[in-house]
Amino acid sequence: MKTLRELTITGGRDEIERFLVRLLAAVGEDWERDIASEARLAGSVSGTMYCFACSEQEERPRAALWLHRDALTHIGVTNVFPILKGSLTRAEYNAIVAEFHRRFVKPAAQESAVKATLTEGHMTIEDWLPPRPAELVRRFSRSAYRSLVLGHPLYE
Repeated sequence: MKTLRELTITGGRDEIERFLVRLLAAVGEDWERDIASEARLAGSVSGTMYCFACSEQEERPRAALWLHRDALTHIGVTNVFPILKGSLTRAEYNAIVAEFHRRFVKPAAQESAVKATLTEGHMTIEDWLPPRPAELVRRFSRSAYRSLVLGHPLYE
């Protein structure tokens, strides 16, 4: 199943502070911090929100990526949305998150000893369940559909 990629950063309080300093200093070129949008949202959510806007490029639309520091030791991407068009495709969303991770988060994480985790854009049942329960669900699913169709009077 195709999914939206998730980006999380975890670490000790001091490491997260160092990470944020490095991240905020690194963002540049075709990305910028949107402090005005952050100010409009301040006070309406718990924690701290950071907004980063990327300019439109041939391979990506102009969009805003939001990071939420919901605890002293945790930061995560909460949303990515387009600025000039109605919506992003899943591929566009995932590409923007992956680019932000590669260009800014990963280097800042390495320098500050925090853990940055970027999920894949495709998940299977094994990503949610241990191997044995996942196999049981797969077996049930395969047999349930067959017996439903083959044993139902409308399909004979």
